[in-house]
Amino acid sequence: MACQVVPPPPTTSRVPWSVQAAGWLAVLIVLITTAQSASAEAGARAAIEAEYHRVCEAASLKFIDGILLCRSPLFKELSTIGQPQDLVQERKNMQQLFSAALTVDETIQVLSFSQKDAHHASCRVQDVLDVLSLDPETREPVRVIVASTAQDDWVGDGSGWQEQCRRIIDQRRRQAAAPVAAPARKATAVPPSAGQ
Repeated sequence: MACQVVPPPPTTSRVPWSVQAAGWLAVLIVLITTAQSASAEAGARAAIEAEYHRVCEAASLKFIDGILLCRSPLFKELSTIGQPQDLVQERKNMQQLFSAALTVDETIQVLSFSQKDAHHASCRVQDVLDVLSLDPETREPVRVIVASTAQDDWVGDGSGWQEQCRRIIDQRRRQAAAPVAAPARKATAVPPSAGQ
């Protein structure tokens, strides 16, 4: 009879409890960090969208200081050809535009948002400024609508967010005669039908 060597039964190596716990802890930390990062980005986006809302409200009131309140002291706007404009020039442009304006309506829509870190965010926005004024020569109402697509860079600290730079990607301006409002009709009650 031949002698056979039988290997011992395979043993399962058990991972020590401390190593398993460390692995689960690492996974948990990654999940929490990801959730906090997403929460921080959502918070930053909501804060910046609130700033855009305040800008639109201030524009409707022709309140220039309210519009510029969200801008960093180092704010720069770059035109489609890269020409810079600082806060002083922007204030002058707004004063000129609003002095003749009867009404101002601005809407800003965030098209995309990204947060680079806790203190820097970037938004692509669609900004539509609709101004009703009187033509200085004809004294007829005229609407000027400026539609812009821009890339806005924001900086944040513990107290809030400020717009640091706006790069105009595309800007279209059109002018149209404002519609003349129809005269208000006097409301009259309609008598009920006799057959009902």
